[in-house]
Amino acid sequence: MEMKNGLKRTLLIVILTIGFSVIWSAQAFGQITKITVHQLLKSLDNPQVLVLDVRTSGSWQNSDKKIKGAVRKNPDTFDSWANELPKDKYLALYWNWPNEETSARLARQLYNRGHKKLYVIIGGWKEWQRAGYPTEEKSSLL
Repeated sequence: MEMKNGLKRTLLIVILTIGFSVIWSAQAFGQITKITVHQLLKSLDNPQVLVLDVRTSGSWQNSDKKIKGAVRKNPDTFDSWANELPKDKYLALYWNWPNEETSARLARQLYNRGHKKLYVIIGGWKEWQRAGYPTEEKSSLL
């Protein structure tokens, strides 16, 4: 009987800990939502969506393409461009690797600067290419 009470108590502590972690995470990430490349494709022509290519400099330089309509923003110079982005648009960020590390970090920083409509593309550039979705040549001005 004492063993069952101890197990119940431990289970309750684990459930409460997980619950508080989920609540804290939701507050910390605010309106940052992960979306698939398929969802982004459906919104690609929406003028309210601004796609940001935040791939690392090496990945950017080693590629001659980007997602159709995407705007290049170097993650290493975040402070120089972060406040110039429109706060009334949905910002969809992608980078080169499939774990969304950099795009999620930058999205959190943008959220802290007042941007509330933020998306991180699951799988990033690699997943977009794998799906065969629309790309375009990078501008020589970038």
